[in-house]
Amino acid sequence: MRRRYHDGFTLIEVLAVISIISLLATLLLPAIHVARESARRSACANNLRQIGLALHAYHALHRMFPVDTLTYSIARAAPPPVGPTAYFSSLSRLLPHLELSALHDGLNYQVESISSMREIPHPINRTVHASSIASFLCPSDGGIVARGTSYRGNGGVGPMWSMEAETPDSGNGFFTFPGGTSESSFPDGLSHTAAFSERLIGSSGVGTEAPERDAGDVCPYPATYTTVDVALGWCRVASTKNFPSSTDLGSTWLVAGRSFTIYTHAQSPNGEIPDGLCRAINPPTGMVTARSRHRGGVNVLMADGAGRFVRKSTDRAVWRANGTRNGGELAE
Repeated sequence: MRRRYHDGFTLIEVLAVISIISLLATLLLPAIHVARESARRSACANNLRQIGLALHAYHALHRMFPVDTLTYSIARAAPPPVGPTAYFSSLSRLLPHLELSALHDGLNYQVESISSMREIPHPINRTVHASSIASFLCPSDGGIVARGTSYRGNGGVGPMWSMEAETPDSGNGFFTFPGGTSESSFPDGLSHTAAFSERLIGSSGVGTEAPERDAGDVCPYPATYTTVDVALGWCRVASTKNFPSSTDLGSTWLVAGRSFTIYTHAQSPNGEIPDGLCRAINPPTGMVTARSRHRGGVNVLMADGAGRFVRKSTDRAVWRANGTRNGGELAE
């Protein structure tokens, strides 16, 4: 009698194959995720390096670094010439050196970037303002504002722009008032001073507000910031009361200041204390911490154009030393 054979698999064989595939997927998916995040982190670092090249190209042409300023006279003297009130960010001034001359030429620097009605942007610059610039956006950020920026300039350690003179806590970063900086403005050395870092774009009131993206209101607290650590304490308190008050952080690359294009070195990257701003005064004061979604830290562009990955575990004193250009510290 001829034995009959059936094509196909038994149920046990099918279940065994499914189990093996599931096991392999469990093992491989985390590795794929890590590889993708590594690629995104590299892309973010490359964006910062491009900004670094643009910074030094600007310096070679103008013998100064670009300013990131609000309403002060230095803005009128800094290339390109601007009107009586500026509000234009350093990123806007770097456009020609990022192969974005056409976009730069479309800006009218003779009007403020914010209109007299506090409208962002001024209607004349609305088209340029709406432009999304890929090199200003970190793929890991996941921010929902396409015209925003994931990269901010170093405004120093403390909470306040120093309008009259520098203090140990304020006005001593890569970007400062009342004037711009040049290569001779860095006694600590260009390689020891941060120029730009990452900062997550605000939630813009869409979806769930996030402590790492948004900021609390520190206006109710004393107007005199005695030390940077006192100001950090106010940020901690503000995060527990009507948080957040500002959800549009980094929502535009065009407008200058701490709300959009400046960060501070008060606490280490991805610090636990939520940020705080007071926007009722001009210029806005407060703390805006370097933050990213990278595992363990943030990408940083040093003033000499070199890129670094600075870990969250970095000692606060070392991070603050990297935030000053003339504090006398030499921090690696």
